[in-house]
Amino acid sequence: QRDQFPDRLFAPPIRATLMNDGTNPVYDKEMRSEIFGQGTLMLRMAIQISMILAIIPMAVCLYVWPQLSPWYICYVILFNVLVGPVFSAGSMTSERERQTLDLLLTTTITPWQILWGKLLSGFRVSGVLTGFLMWPVILALFTTSELMRNFPALLAWFLIVFLTCATTASLALFCSCLFRKTSTSLMATYVVIIFLFLAPVAINFFGQNWFAGTTGADFTWWTTVASPFAAAHELPIFVGNSSDGVFEEYWRRAPAGSPGSFWGYWFRDLRHFTAYLLTTFGLLTALSAAMVWMFSGRWRVASSQA
Repeated sequence: QRDQFPDRLFAPPIRATLMNDGTNPVYDKEMRSEIFGQGTLMLRMAIQISMILAIIPMAVCLYVWPQLSPWYICYVILFNVLVGPVFSAGSMTSERERQTLDLLLTTTITPWQILWGKLLSGFRVSGVLTGFLMWPVILALFTTSELMRNFPALLAWFLIVFLTCATTASLALFCSCLFRKTSTSLMATYVVIIFLFLAPVAINFFGQNWFAGTTGADFTWWTTVASPFAAAHELPIFVGNSSDGVFEEYWRRAPAGSPGSFWGYWFRDLRHFTAYLLTTFGLLTALSAAMVWMFSGRWRVASSQA
């Protein structure tokens, strides 16, 4: 029901009036297209089943054993990894398959407008769907004292989920610019995501269990800086009988009257999260620059032909 909340967040109603001046027509068209139309029954089933199954990890990880909260965040990330690329992998390949790409390039719409319209539309749909699974985290924040004491970690988890949505959408759009078929673009996106998100975690698990304390184990740990799964688990959380929060815990660890030791503990435990942020921002910047460069070259050729 496109005219009601929350459906209008990711599938607004079909436009029956003229667009306002300054509106990006690519974004408006993509947002109001039939994203859940014919041929997406499997996608709808995957979304519904995933949200129903989220009740179990939500209850166990957020309320019964709050120390397992990172596992629920990993469940949310996995949901976005499975669903997110679907909405962006066919953004450009569909233009090629319908033979409308060259026609689009001969318009007055700039390459950047085309790209951010395609990217933001796919990101908005996947982001809203993923955000539905983050509502239990907000509810647990006000009903569970352990999570309230770890409020900085909750903010970091929301940032990780947001960046995961942006990364999967950007990777899917980048692959859509490279390949000519939607199926090939989608498969390539999942391969890259597995290589970035999951493979380093498996390698690190092997290194930490069989080569603990060696230089190789430290190297495998640093290879996970691009993985949101690892970033969610590396954030420090403190649960238990103590009523102390994150800051009180670090002050207790540091020697008396030594603020430098307090910040030393703080940055030591956040070094992986900081590296993840820098790596992700660098990846998103590189993908955006590469897509703009490829599109600008194609756009100049189309302009000269026109």
